[in-house]
Amino acid sequence: MTTILEDLLTQVAIYWPPGTPNEFNRIVPGDPREIKVRWNYQLADRINDQGDQYLSSGEIYHQDTDIALRGILWLSEAKATDPTGTALASIPATIPKKGTILEIQHIPDVDNCEQLYKAFI
Repeated sequence: MTTILEDLLTQVAIYWPPGTPNEFNRIVPGDPREIKVRWNYQLADRINDQGDQYLSSGEIYHQDTDIALRGILWLSEAKATDPTGTALASIPATIPKKGTILEIQHIPDVDNCEQLYKAFI
């Protein structure tokens, strides 16, 4: 039997952790990996925890606890039911910059048994 969250997360995104500077002081992103998501395109004015206002272009629901601010998310054409690695095989040659994570919210369920996270890009 599937849970509500498994039914919700039907898409696959590629996540690159925030980069680190190399010897030439250029930012090099971390190794990409697949995560199951629900991607909603939605323009909205938001205010982050530091009080800075920004324009969000989407909300991405996920259950991955290792997602970090300034990481990059890219929505692939793969579905959550496809074999692992399907989305990684379709990564573009250049990493898209418009999917930079600007804010993350934590949403526990009523019993605090399952965790859902919402990333804003």
